[in-house]
Amino acid sequence: MSDNCRLAVIGAGRVGSALAYLASQKGYKLVGLCCGHFENAEKAAAFLKQVDKAQRTPGLWLRDADLILITTPDDVIGPVCAQIAAEGLIKPECIVAHCSGAHPSSILRPAADQGCPIGSVHPLQSCAKRELAVQVLPGSFFCVEGFDKAKQVLRELVRAIGGRILEIATEDKPIYHAGATVASNFLVGLIHFALSLYGHIGIDRPGLHIQCATEDKGKAQHIIHLIGKITAAGGHDDILAYCMYGIGMDFGIGIGKGEHNRLRRHALDHIFPVRTVKMFYNLDRIGETVLVSYNYTSNRRCNSTRHGKS
Repeated sequence: MSDNCRLAVIGAGRVGSALAYLASQKGYKLVGLCCGHFENAEKAAAFLKQVDKAQRTPGLWLRDADLILITTPDDVIGPVCAQIAAEGLIKPECIVAHCSGAHPSSILRPAADQGCPIGSVHPLQSCAKRELAVQVLPGSFFCVEGFDKAKQVLRELVRAIGGRILEIATEDKPIYHAGATVASNFLVGLIHFALSLYGHIGIDRPGLHIQCATEDKGKAQHIIHLIGKITAAGGHDDILAYCMYGIGMDFGIGIGKGEHNRLRRHALDHIFPVRTVKMFYNLDRIGETVLVSYNYTSNRRCNSTRHGKS
C-alpha cells in the first residue's frame, strides 16, 4: 500500500516529522503537514525537503489523504479530531490514527462516527530530536491498536519504516502505558537521583556515564536532555512531584513554569481505571511506594504554599 498511500500529518513535532520523513522514504505520498504554529510546520517540511507541503491549518487538503496521523500533544488530539470531522475534512474510509501512548484510539470517535476506521500507533522509543528520531525509530517497537482496517494499514506503515509491531487490545492501552512509564520516566528520575549522589563525591560528567551505561544512544541522549529539564525545574522535591504527576505522560512534553495544570491532568487517578490501578499494585510494590511518595510530596508542597513558601 505504501506506493499508493497518501499521508497527512497533523502535528509537526519530533515524532510527526520523523514518521513523515521515514514514510516518504518508503513510497508514501505526503499530501501535507500542519501545526499550531506555522513556522514549526515550515521547519518540519524543510527537514523533509518538501517545503511545499507545509500547511497553516487543517483544510480541504486533508481530503486527499488515505491516512491521517494526528501527532499533536495528547490534550488536543480529541479536539483536533472533532474539528476536522465537524468541518467535513475527512473523506469516507480514510484511516485516522494518533500517536499517543496514553490514549486509546477511542478518543477519535468523531472520525469513526463518519465511517472512518480509527487506530493508534505509538513508538515505544524516546525521540529527543527529529534528526535522532529518524535514526532510532527503525527497529523500534510500535504499539498498534484500533479497528481491524486501521490496524492493517498501521502495521503496513510500521513494517515499511523498519519498525516492530506490538499489537494490543484497545482496552489494554492504560496497562501498556503504565509499563512504558515505569520503564522510561521512572528511569529518568532514578538516574537523576543516582547522579546527584555522584555529584557529592565529585563526579560531574553525567552524560559520559549514561552513555557508557547504555548501548542505546538515542535513549542516552534523551535521558541527558530530560535530566536537564528536571534539574531546571528545581531540585529533588520537584523531581519526585513531577515523577508522580507524570504517570501516564511523556516528560518530553516539557517541564517547568506553567506545566503544573497539564501534569495534574495526567495524574494516576485520571489516566488509569480502578481495575488497572489494582493490577498495577499487584504486579509490584512499586505502585504502593509511588502513591505514598506522591501523597507525601503533594502534602509538603500544599503546606509550603499555604504558609507562603515557594
